[in-house]
Amino acid sequence: MGSIARHGEAHYNNFPAEVLATFICLESTPDDFGAKVTQYRNRQNAVDLEDFAALDERQESWKQTLAAAGVEYLYKHGEDDPPPSESVFSVREAGPALACCQTGGH
Repeated sequence: MGSIARHGEAHYNNFPAEVLATFICLESTPDDFGAKVTQYRNRQNAVDLEDFAALDERQESWKQTLAAAGVEYLYKHGEDDPPPSESVFSVREAGPALACCQTGGH
């Protein structure tokens, strides 16, 4: 979930904004239904790799494992993200690196 507003309440009193929201009841739906709706609905907007990676529950586990080794793994967009370095990398860098490590097997 991202933030809709960046200014204080007074700004929006002078410049009102409207936001379209869709609410879907997830009762009696498959476990992955929410993630699929998010993925399919976001295809209409500009979506980055990080947006889809953030839906993958394994990403947080990998982030914690790497943190134990002193490596910061970024898989979600954030305003305070440090730039890539020897101890900081993003999912955008991880994808091609993993692809280079693959062998001919399936």
